[in-house]
Amino acid sequence: MLERFHEEVMRNGGEGCLPRNLTDEWLDTVSQAMEVLAPDEAAAVSEPVPEELKALGLAAVLAILRAKRGTPPSIDVGIAELQECFGQYRLELALESVHRHTDIKYEPATLRTIFTNREVRTWREPRR
Repeated sequence: MLERFHEEVMRNGGEGCLPRNLTDEWLDTVSQAMEVLAPDEAAAVSEPVPEELKALGLAAVLAILRAKRGTPPSIDVGIAELQECFGQYRLELALESVHRHTDIKYEPATLRTIFTNREVRTWREPRR
């Protein structure tokens, strides 16, 4: 799964990992990873989670952070910052899923706006 994610998504760097640019399949998969890495307080993980799924979520967040910082060869990220990014990425993935499956639309995150506690504008658009 990681190799395929790298080939299909990460080859486009952080831009490829933005929720708006993920296919439906990868949006669902990365969302599952974020549910594990940034769980709701009420959520309980009943089954063991594959390490590969966790690694996929971590790779996506790090790719975005690296792109935001000008693609340095390595980046220094503290645990608190990483956890904050996991939570914000989970929210961005959920917004994209709502956008795709309902009449509620939003302004998608860009590399400049993701992980900034941005204000998100939403609206309803009639279904066609």
